[in-house]
Amino acid sequence: MQIDYPGMHVLALLHERPRHPYDMVRELRARHLDRSSRLGGLPRSLYHAVDRLAERNLIEPTETTREGNRPERTVYRITDEGRDEFDVGLRQLLETPTSEHPALAAGLGFAVYLTPGTVLDALEGRIVALTSEVAQLDAGLRALQEQVRLPRIILIGVECRRALRQAELEWARSLADELRTGTLAWDWDSIAGHFAAEQARREALGRMS
Repeated sequence: MQIDYPGMHVLALLHERPRHPYDMVRELRARHLDRSSRLGGLPRSLYHAVDRLAERNLIEPTETTREGNRPERTVYRITDEGRDEFDVGLRQLLETPTSEHPALAAGLGFAVYLTPGTVLDALEGRIVALTSEVAQLDAGLRALQEQVRLPRIILIGVECRRALRQAELEWARSLADELRTGTLAWDWDSIAGHFAAEQARREALGRMS
């Protein structure tokens, strides 16, 4: 399932009321949603999403406004087709698990080519970064609750991201402990011997078939 995340944000904001693109960017930043990697680089990704949605008649211009000496800005509203598209996309996003491949899992798939000490050093660096990120998410949640006073239903996406990062942090700490104590260890000569033995076994089976 391919999700247009910038487009979903545009449809969500226009679900609230008509807005011009600059107002959408400003609102995303006010809600700290601009920090999401799913949005790409603001404001460009949002402006492109507006163009895509308008071409598909999921949103439509309603008026053009001007503030002071600034350039004219087009105000958009969501169409009935846009509401239907948003509802269907959001339901799919919530109910359908996707085959996502986190970078950590991909990197660990190659860990055998490094020494346990090198993997441990890298994991310890990741643990520091994750600890900082979780702390930032906690601070951001507090600010959005206490200063911006957003209701919790608006923040559960941030809560989910925080929970996933916390789970990754705890798992990385556990793996680092195994490496540190030697519970998990390997050497390349043994691994290479294993690969060679498996290849020989497969070749023998092939000759017998």
